[in-house]
Amino acid sequence: SYTWNGQTYATTGAYTYTTTAANGCDSIVTLHLTINETKYAEESVTACDSYTWNGETYTQSGEYTYTTTAANGCDSIVTLHLIINYTQYAEEVVTACDSYTWNGETYSKSGEYTYTTIASNGCDSIVTLHLTINHTQYAEETVTACDSYAWNGETYTASGEYTYTTTAANGCDSIITLHLTINATKYAEETVTACDAYTWNGETYTESGEYTYTTTVANGCDSIVTLHLTINNSEIGVTEYATICYGETYTWNGQMYAATGEYSVTLTNAAGCDSIATLHLTIMPEAVTTTESVVIGSDELPYTWRGNTYLATGRYTD
Repeated sequence: SYTWNGQTYATTGAYTYTTTAANGCDSIVTLHLTINETKYAEESVTACDSYTWNGETYTQSGEYTYTTTAANGCDSIVTLHLIINYTQYAEEVVTACDSYTWNGETYSKSGEYTYTTIASNGCDSIVTLHLTINHTQYAEETVTACDSYAWNGETYTASGEYTYTTTAANGCDSIITLHLTINATKYAEETVTACDAYTWNGETYTESGEYTYTTTVANGCDSIVTLHLTINNSEIGVTEYATICYGETYTWNGQMYAATGEYSVTLTNAAGCDSIATLHLTIMPEAVTTTESVVIGSDELPYTWRGNTYLATGRYTD
Protein backbone atom coordinates (compact mmCIF):
# COMPACT_ATOMS: atom_id res chain seq x y z
CA SER A 1 0.00 0.00 0.00
CA TYR A 2 0.99 3.64 -0.41
CA THR A 3 -0.20 6.66 1.60
CA TRP A 4 -0.22 9.93 -0.34
CA ASN A 5 -1.64 13.20 0.81
CA GLY A 6 -3.57 11.48 3.56
CA GLN A 7 -4.92 8.77 1.30
CA THR A 8 -3.80 5.15 1.31
CA TYR A 9 -3.72 3.35 -1.98
CA ALA A 10 -3.40 -0.37 -2.34
CA THR A 11 -3.69 -0.80 -6.09
CA THR A 12 -1.70 0.41 -9.03
CA GLY A 13 -3.15 3.42 -10.81
CA ALA A 14 -3.02 7.21 -11.53
CA TYR A 15 -4.25 9.37 -8.74
CA THR A 16 -4.60 13.23 -8.65
CA TYR A 17 -4.36 15.64 -5.87
CA THR A 18 -5.51 19.31 -6.21
CA THR A 19 -4.28 22.01 -3.98
CA THR A 20 -3.77 25.82 -4.31
CA ALA A 21 -0.50 26.90 -5.64
CA ALA A 22 1.32 30.00 -4.53
CA ASN A 23 -0.16 31.97 -7.41
CA GLY A 24 -3.61 31.28 -6.12
CA CYS A 25 -4.43 28.84 -8.88
CA ASP A 26 -4.96 25.11 -8.58
CA SER A 27 -1.98 22.91 -8.41
CA ILE A 28 -2.95 19.48 -9.68
CA VAL A 29 -0.53 16.66 -9.02
CA THR A 30 -1.03 13.34 -10.69
CA LEU A 31 0.38 10.24 -8.93
CA HIS A 32 1.28 7.35 -11.17
CA LEU A 33 1.34 4.57 -8.59
CA THR A 34 2.63 1.09 -9.10
CA ILE A 35 1.88 -1.21 -6.21
CA ASN A 36 4.24 -4.18 -5.90
CA GLU A 37 3.05 -6.80 -3.50
CA THR A 38 4.99 -8.46 -0.76
CA LYS A 39 5.89 -11.98 -1.86
CA TYR A 40 4.96 -14.92 0.32
CA ALA A 41 6.40 -18.37 0.07
CA GLU A 42 6.24 -21.48 2.15
CA GLU A 43 8.60 -24.35 2.67
CA SER A 44 7.79 -27.64 4.30
CA VAL A 45 10.83 -29.48 5.56
CA THR A 46 11.32 -32.65 7.55
CA ALA A 47 14.80 -32.97 8.99
CA CYS A 48 16.65 -35.12 11.47
CA ASP A 49 17.80 -33.67 14.78
CA SER A 50 18.34 -30.11 13.43
CA TYR A 51 17.87 -27.95 10.34
CA THR A 52 19.88 -24.93 9.31
CA TRP A 53 17.85 -22.35 7.33
CA ASN A 54 19.00 -18.92 6.34
CA GLY A 55 21.81 -18.96 8.85
CA GLU A 56 19.71 -20.21 11.73
CA THR A 57 19.78 -23.72 13.14
CA TYR A 58 16.52 -25.13 14.45
CA THR A 59 16.26 -28.22 16.65
CA GLN A 60 12.52 -28.28 17.25
CA SER A 61 9.53 -28.63 14.98
CA GLY A 62 7.58 -25.43 14.28
CA GLU A 63 6.89 -22.62 11.83
CA TYR A 64 9.61 -20.11 11.21
CA THR A 65 9.66 -17.00 8.89
CA TYR A 66 12.41 -15.29 7.03
CA THR A 67 11.97 -11.83 5.47
CA THR A 68 14.14 -10.45 2.70
CA THR A 69 13.73 -8.00 -0.18
CA ALA A 70 12.42 -9.35 -3.42
CA ALA A 71 13.51 -8.17 -6.83
CA ASN A 72 10.55 -5.79 -6.91
CA GLY A 73 11.91 -4.08 -3.81
CA CYS A 74 9.20 -5.42 -1.52
CA ASP A 75 9.44 -7.96 1.23
CA SER A 76 9.73 -11.58 0.40
CA ILE A 77 8.40 -13.51 3.38
CA VAL A 78 9.11 -17.20 3.46
CA THR A 79 7.43 -19.40 6.06
CA LEU A 80 9.18 -22.61 6.99
CA HIS A 81 7.00 -25.47 8.20
CA LEU A 82 9.59 -27.54 9.96
CA ILE A 83 9.26 -31.04 11.34
CA ILE A 84 12.25 -32.23 13.32
CA ASN A 85 12.56 -35.97 13.74
CA TYR A 86 15.21 -37.28 16.03
CA THR A 87 17.87 -39.89 15.61
CA GLN A 88 16.86 -42.94 17.59
CA TYR A 89 19.34 -44.46 19.98
CA ALA A 90 19.18 -47.91 21.47
CA GLU A 91 21.49 -50.14 23.43
CA GLU A 92 21.90 -53.86 23.65
CA VAL A 93 23.83 -55.67 26.35
CA VAL A 94 24.88 -59.13 25.29
CA THR A 95 27.08 -61.81 26.81
CA ALA A 96 28.05 -64.53 24.35
CA CYS A 97 30.41 -67.47 24.13
CA ASP A 98 33.43 -67.28 21.78
CA SER A 99 31.72 -65.10 19.15
CA TYR A 100 28.54 -63.16 18.44
CA THR A 101 26.98 -62.37 15.08
CA TRP A 102 25.11 -59.06 15.01
CA ASN A 103 23.71 -57.36 11.96
CA GLY A 104 25.81 -59.45 9.62
CA GLU A 105 29.08 -58.99 11.50
CA THR A 106 30.75 -61.58 13.72
CA TYR A 107 32.60 -60.32 16.77
CA SER A 108 35.02 -62.41 18.83
CA LYS A 109 36.18 -59.78 21.31
CA SER A 110 34.40 -57.91 24.05
CA GLY A 111 33.72 -54.24 23.31
CA GLU A 112 31.17 -51.66 22.17
CA TYR A 113 29.95 -51.79 18.61
CA THR A 114 27.44 -49.58 16.78
CA TYR A 115 25.07 -50.25 13.95
CA THR A 116 23.29 -47.47 12.07
CA THR A 117 20.14 -47.97 10.05
CA ILE A 118 17.14 -45.85 9.02
CA ALA A 119 14.25 -45.69 11.43
CA SER A 120 10.63 -45.41 10.36
CA ASN A 121 10.83 -41.61 10.79
CA GLY A 122 13.54 -41.47 8.16
CA CYS A 123 16.31 -40.65 10.59
CA ASP A 124 19.20 -42.69 11.80
CA SER A 125 18.59 -45.48 14.26
CA ILE A 126 21.86 -46.00 16.08
CA VAL A 127 22.11 -49.15 18.17
CA THR A 128 25.09 -49.62 20.49
CA LEU A 129 26.03 -53.15 21.38
CA HIS A 130 27.78 -53.65 24.72
CA LEU A 131 29.31 -57.04 24.08
CA THR A 132 31.02 -59.35 26.55
CA ILE A 133 32.69 -62.38 24.98
CA ASN A 134 33.36 -65.28 27.31
CA HIS A 135 35.40 -68.14 25.96
CA THR A 136 34.85 -71.85 25.97
CA GLN A 137 37.12 -73.45 28.54
CA TYR A 138 39.23 -76.43 27.53
CA ALA A 139 40.89 -78.93 29.84
CA GLU A 140 42.61 -82.28 29.46
CA GLU A 141 42.96 -85.31 31.68
CA THR A 142 45.35 -88.21 31.15
CA VAL A 143 44.35 -91.42 32.92
CA THR A 144 45.65 -94.98 32.92
CA ALA A 145 43.18 -97.48 34.37
CA CYS A 146 42.71 -101.22 34.66
CA ASP A 147 39.94 -102.93 32.66
CA SER A 148 37.50 -99.98 32.79
CA TYR A 149 37.19 -96.36 33.87
CA ALA A 150 34.08 -94.51 34.99
CA TRP A 151 34.13 -90.82 34.05
CA ASN A 152 31.27 -88.38 34.26
CA GLY A 153 28.66 -91.11 34.41
CA GLU A 154 30.08 -93.16 31.55
CA THR A 155 32.13 -96.35 31.85
CA TYR A 156 34.84 -96.88 29.23
CA THR A 157 36.53 -100.21 28.56
CA ALA A 158 38.75 -99.25 25.62
CA SER A 159 41.65 -96.84 25.30
CA GLY A 160 40.92 -93.63 23.43
CA GLU A 161 40.09 -89.95 23.67
CA TYR A 162 36.72 -89.00 25.10
CA THR A 163 35.16 -85.57 25.64
CA TYR A 164 32.71 -84.28 28.19
CA THR A 165 30.96 -80.94 27.82
CA THR A 166 29.49 -79.05 30.74
CA THR A 167 28.77 -75.42 31.54
CA ALA A 168 31.51 -73.36 33.15
CA ALA A 169 30.98 -70.56 35.65
CA ASN A 170 31.06 -68.00 32.81
CA GLY A 171 28.06 -69.67 31.18
CA CYS A 172 30.05 -71.10 28.28
CA ASP A 173 30.99 -74.65 27.49
CA SER A 174 33.69 -76.35 29.49
CA ILE A 175 35.08 -79.11 27.27
CA ILE A 176 37.25 -81.71 28.95
CA THR A 177 39.19 -84.22 26.88
CA LEU A 178 40.10 -87.52 28.52
CA HIS A 179 43.19 -89.28 27.17
CA LEU A 180 42.46 -92.79 28.44
CA THR A 181 44.71 -95.83 28.44
CA ILE A 182 43.01 -99.07 29.49
CA ASN A 183 45.31 -101.85 30.60
CA ALA A 184 43.73 -105.26 31.03
CA THR A 185 43.95 -107.52 34.05
CA LYS A 186 46.07 -110.50 33.14
CA TYR A 187 44.72 -113.98 33.80
CA ALA A 188 46.72 -117.19 33.94
CA GLU A 189 46.06 -120.77 35.00
CA GLU A 190 48.21 -123.47 36.47
CA THR A 191 47.28 -127.12 36.78
CA VAL A 192 49.25 -129.03 39.40
CA THR A 193 49.04 -132.51 40.87
CA ALA A 194 50.96 -132.91 44.12
CA CYS A 195 51.37 -135.40 46.91
CA ASP A 196 50.04 -134.58 50.39
CA ALA A 197 50.64 -130.80 50.17
CA TYR A 198 51.63 -128.06 47.72
CA THR A 199 53.21 -124.72 48.54
CA TRP A 200 52.27 -121.94 46.11
CA ASN A 201 53.03 -118.25 46.53
CA GLY A 202 53.79 -118.66 50.20
CA GLU A 203 50.69 -120.71 51.02
CA THR A 204 50.60 -124.47 51.67
CA TYR A 205 47.52 -126.33 50.46
CA THR A 206 46.61 -129.85 51.59
CA GLU A 207 43.31 -130.26 49.75
CA SER A 208 42.40 -130.37 46.11
CA GLY A 209 40.64 -127.29 44.77
CA GLU A 210 40.98 -124.04 42.86
CA TYR A 211 43.01 -121.27 44.43
CA THR A 212 43.77 -117.77 43.15
CA TYR A 213 46.71 -115.47 43.66
CA THR A 214 46.60 -111.79 42.75
CA THR A 215 49.64 -109.63 42.20
CA THR A 216 50.46 -106.48 40.24
CA VAL A 217 52.09 -106.70 36.82
CA ALA A 218 54.25 -104.12 35.04
CA ASN A 219 51.23 -102.28 33.60
CA GLY A 220 49.96 -101.59 37.12
CA CYS A 221 46.97 -103.93 36.85
CA ASP A 222 46.13 -107.17 38.57
CA SER A 223 47.62 -110.43 37.46
CA ILE A 224 45.25 -113.16 38.64
CA VAL A 225 46.58 -116.69 38.52
CA THR A 226 44.21 -119.61 39.16
CA LEU A 227 45.70 -122.83 40.48
CA HIS A 228 43.81 -126.03 39.66
CA LEU A 229 45.25 -128.27 42.36
CA THR A 230 44.87 -132.01 42.79
CA ILE A 231 46.27 -133.39 46.05
CA ASN A 232 46.98 -137.11 46.10
CA ASN A 233 47.93 -138.64 49.43
CA SER A 234 50.91 -140.82 50.24
CA GLU A 235 50.09 -144.33 51.54
CA ILE A 236 51.34 -146.33 54.44
CA GLY A 237 52.11 -149.51 52.55
CA VAL A 238 52.09 -153.16 53.54
CA THR A 239 53.85 -154.17 56.73
CA GLU A 240 55.68 -157.49 56.46
CA TYR A 241 56.94 -159.69 59.25
CA ALA A 242 59.76 -162.14 58.53
CA THR A 243 61.88 -164.48 60.62
CA ILE A 244 65.10 -166.06 59.40
CA CYS A 245 67.79 -168.11 61.01
CA TYR A 246 71.10 -166.88 62.10
CA GLY A 247 73.55 -166.76 59.28
CA GLU A 248 70.84 -166.40 56.66
CA THR A 249 69.90 -163.29 54.67
CA TYR A 250 66.51 -161.95 53.71
CA THR A 251 65.93 -160.26 50.37
CA TRP A 252 63.16 -157.62 50.32
CA ASN A 253 62.49 -155.16 47.52
CA GLY A 254 65.91 -155.82 46.06
CA GLN A 255 67.81 -155.36 49.32
CA MET A 256 69.41 -158.07 51.45
CA TYR A 257 69.03 -157.91 55.20
CA ALA A 258 70.91 -160.05 57.78
CA ALA A 259 70.04 -158.40 61.12
CA THR A 260 66.92 -158.09 63.18
CA GLY A 261 65.23 -154.72 62.75
CA GLU A 262 62.57 -152.60 61.03
CA TYR A 263 63.25 -151.59 57.48
CA SER A 264 61.23 -149.32 55.24
CA VAL A 265 61.21 -148.63 51.57
CA THR A 266 59.40 -145.88 49.72
CA LEU A 267 57.54 -146.94 46.62
CA THR A 268 55.25 -145.06 44.26
CA ASN A 269 51.54 -145.81 44.31
CA ALA A 270 49.12 -145.60 41.40
CA ALA A 271 48.54 -141.88 42.12
CA GLY A 272 52.24 -141.18 41.82
CA CYS A 273 52.74 -140.60 45.54
CA ASP A 274 54.83 -142.39 48.11
CA SER A 275 53.78 -145.81 49.38
CA ILE A 276 55.91 -146.72 52.40
CA ALA A 277 56.31 -150.46 53.10
CA THR A 278 57.79 -151.68 56.43
CA LEU A 279 59.63 -154.91 57.08
CA HIS A 280 59.85 -156.26 60.63
CA LEU A 281 62.71 -158.77 60.41
CA THR A 282 63.63 -161.19 63.19
CA ILE A 283 66.89 -163.19 63.07
CA MET A 284 66.62 -166.40 65.11
CA PRO A 285 69.58 -167.33 67.40
CA GLU A 286 72.45 -169.45 66.10
CA ALA A 287 71.51 -173.17 65.64
CA VAL A 288 72.20 -175.68 68.49
CA THR A 289 74.03 -178.77 67.32
CA THR A 290 73.50 -182.08 69.10
CA THR A 291 74.82 -185.46 68.24
CA GLU A 292 73.04 -188.71 68.73
CA SER A 293 74.75 -192.02 68.34
CA VAL A 294 72.49 -194.99 67.65
CA VAL A 295 73.53 -198.57 67.22
CA ILE A 296 70.97 -201.00 65.95
CA GLY A 297 70.95 -204.46 64.50
CA SER A 298 70.29 -205.03 60.84
CA ASP A 299 67.08 -206.70 61.78
CA GLU A 300 65.88 -203.33 63.13
CA LEU A 301 66.04 -201.63 59.77
CA PRO A 302 64.55 -199.45 58.57
CA TYR A 303 65.26 -196.87 61.25
CA THR A 304 63.09 -193.77 61.66
CA TRP A 305 64.62 -190.59 63.11
CA ARG A 306 62.92 -187.28 63.34
CA GLY A 307 60.41 -188.34 60.76
CA ASN A 308 62.97 -189.62 58.29
CA THR A 309 63.57 -193.29 57.46
CA TYR A 310 67.07 -194.66 57.09
CA LEU A 311 68.14 -198.08 55.65
CA ALA A 312 71.92 -198.05 56.06
CA THR A 313 74.63 -197.11 58.45
CA GLY A 314 75.70 -193.51 58.07
CA ARG A 315 75.77 -189.94 59.41
CA TYR A 316 72.59 -188.00 58.99
CA THR A 317 71.68 -184.46 59.98
CA ASP A 318 68.44 -182.72 60.50
